[in-house]
Amino acid sequence: IFWALFLLLIPIIVHLIQLRKFRKTPFTNVRLLQKVTAKSSKTRSLKRWLLLITRLLLLAMLIMAFSGPYFANVDVEKSKETIIYLDNSFSMQAKTTDRSLLENAIQDLVKQIPESFEFTLFTNDRVFHKTQLKDIKNELLTLSPTYRQLAYEDVLVRAKSLLENTDEQTGELIIVSDLQSRFMDKGNPDPADGLRTRIVALVPGELSNIVLDTVYIANSTPEQTELAVVLSASNPDIESVPVSLYDGSRLLAKSAVLFEGKPESQVLFTLSAKVIDEGRIEITDSGLSYDNVLYFSINPPSKTKVMSIGLRDNDYLPRIYPEDEFGYLSNRLDQVNYTELASQNLIVLDELNTINRALENAISEFTENGGSVVIIPGEDIDYNTYNSLLARLDLPQLDSLVVGDLNITEIAFDHPLYKDVFENRITNFNYPKTSRSYGVKRSSPYILGYQNQNPFLLGQNGRYLFTAPLSATNSTFRNTPLIVPTFYAMAWNSLKIPQLYEPITGLTLTDIPWVTGEDDIVKLKKGEYEFIPLQKRYANKTSLTFTDEPESGGNYLVQLGGQALSRLSFNYPRQESQLKYTDVSSSDLEVSDSIPELFNELEKEGRITELWKWFVIFAMFFALAEVLVQKLVK
Repeated sequence: IFWALFLLLIPIIVHLIQLRKFRKTPFTNVRLLQKVTAKSSKTRSLKRWLLLITRLLLLAMLIMAFSGPYFANVDVEKSKETIIYLDNSFSMQAKTTDRSLLENAIQDLVKQIPESFEFTLFTNDRVFHKTQLKDIKNELLTLSPTYRQLAYEDVLVRAKSLLENTDEQTGELIIVSDLQSRFMDKGNPDPADGLRTRIVALVPGELSNIVLDTVYIANSTPEQTELAVVLSASNPDIESVPVSLYDGSRLLAKSAVLFEGKPESQVLFTLSAKVIDEGRIEITDSGLSYDNVLYFSINPPSKTKVMSIGLRDNDYLPRIYPEDEFGYLSNRLDQVNYTELASQNLIVLDELNTINRALENAISEFTENGGSVVIIPGEDIDYNTYNSLLARLDLPQLDSLVVGDLNITEIAFDHPLYKDVFENRITNFNYPKTSRSYGVKRSSPYILGYQNQNPFLLGQNGRYLFTAPLSATNSTFRNTPLIVPTFYAMAWNSLKIPQLYEPITGLTLTDIPWVTGEDDIVKLKKGEYEFIPLQKRYANKTSLTFTDEPESGGNYLVQLGGQALSRLSFNYPRQESQLKYTDVSSSDLEVSDSIPELFNELEKEGRITELWKWFVIFAMFFALAEVLVQKLVK
C-alpha cells in the first residue's frame, strides 16, 4: 500500500506547473498597478505553498492510515509455541491458605489460559500435547500429585523434545513449581538455549511438616517384637504428635512422640504378634499429607538356605548364619548330595584344594539358575580345576602363590555387596592380614583389597572369590568384625527377602522363596487393583521386579494361582518432605510470583498498539487546515 505514496507527486506537479493563462490589459496608472501586482503575487505564492504542504500531509496521513501501522514486540509476528510444565510432585501438597499449591496453580491456569489458545502442558507423569484448555479442563481439575519428580534439566530436555521449533516459530517454556532444592539441586540454573524460560515460583504459606520416615524391627524374641518408628520434623519446636499403629482396621497400639527441639525422634511399640499382614502407622499433621502414613507387613520368617562344602567342618560360618535366620547346612566334599544344591540360595566352597568335574558342573548350573557362590581357595590348590570353574563363572583365574604378610586395608564401600551395610566410611581399623595369597591373571575391581591394591575379595552378581585361604594359620580375617557383614551380606543378597516395606522408586527388586512352574504367574493385589510384576523363575526362588507399578503405596497381597503367598508393602519415597527451596532471585531466569502476574506480562508483551486511528485524526486536521488556508489566506 506504500506505493500509494507516489500519489503525492500529483499535488506537487499541479502546484509547480502554472497551468492558468493570463491576458494583458492596458491601464493608464501603471505605477499603482505595479504595487498591486507585487503584493498580490507574494500572497498567492505563500498560499500555494501552504496548500501544497497541507494537501501532501493530508494524503500522507490517509495512506498511512490505510497501511495499518502498529507498535508491537519484535517477535509478535512470529507464531509462538507455548509449553507449560506443571509440577505435581508431593511437595505441591503444601498449603497456602485454604488450598494446596497444586490446586491453586490448576485454578489459576484454568482462569488465565484462553479457551481457544493452543499449548502443550506436561507434568511429572502426564503429557497433553498440542491441546486447548477446553479439551483438558476436566483432567486438569482432577490431576493428582505423584511421587515422581523431574529435575530442572529433565524439564528442559522434555520441553525441547516437545517443541516443534522452526524459523517462523518462537518457543516459550513456562515452569510452574515450588522450586524445591531437589528440583534445582545444581544451584541457580541458566536459561535454556533457544527456549525462552519463565518460572512461576510458588511459595507455601506454612513451612512446617512432620514426616513418618521409616519403621524397623528394633528387637525380636520368640514372645514379642519391638518396632521402632522414626519421625522427623521441619519445626522441632512442635508439641507432641500422636502416633497410631494398625493391622488393617484394628488398632494395635497408640503413643505420642516428643521432638524436644531435635529434628528427629522415634517411638517404640512392643507387640506380641509375630505376623502383621496389613500394618499401617498414621500421624495427624497439617503439612504434607502423603507422608502421614507408612505401610508395612511382617511375614512369617523365611530362612535363606546356605550350604558350605569343605574338607572339614568349620566353626565360624555357623556363628555367622544362626538357625533363626538361616537354614545352614555343612557338607564334606565326599558326602555332598548334588540334588540338594539346586534348593540352596548360597553355596560356600570352603578351602577345597581341587574341584572335581561333577562339582564344577553343579556349581555352574546352580549360578546360572540364580544361585550365589563364594569360593575360598585351599592352601595347595589344583590350578587347572580351579581356573576351569572360575572361567565358567566369569571370575578372574588364579595365578601363582604369593608368600609374605599383606594387610587388608581397602574397602570398596560403594560396592553393591556393602550397600546400606556401613553407617560411616571406616579409614582406620584393625587391619586383618594374610601370610599367603594367590595372584589373579586379570585385573578386576576388588571388594576388599590389600595394601598393594591387589584384590583379597572380588566379584559381583552373586559370584565371589577370595584370593587367600581363611584358615587360622594363614589369615586373621576370621577374627575381625569385618567377616560378619561380609558373609552376612553375601547370604542376604542371595535371597532378597522382602523387608518391612519397599520404596516406590521406579525400580525395586525382591525375591519370594517359592518355586513357580512355567505357566504360573505371580500377581499382586490391593482391593480391586491387581497387576503382574516382572518375574523370573529360578530353581530355588522367584525374583520380582517392580518398575512402573505399583503407582500407589499400600499393603499388597502376593498371589499365585489365587493362593495367598505373602504380603508386600510399598511406600512413597520421602525426599519431597524436606521443605527446602531454591532462591532464583539472583539467577538470569525470568521469575514471577504468581500465574496471574505472569499472564499479565505475557498479555502486555503480546499487545499490539494500532496507530491507524491517529493517522485518520491527523488527516482530518490537515483537511481542516487546508480549508482554513483557502478561507483566511487571500
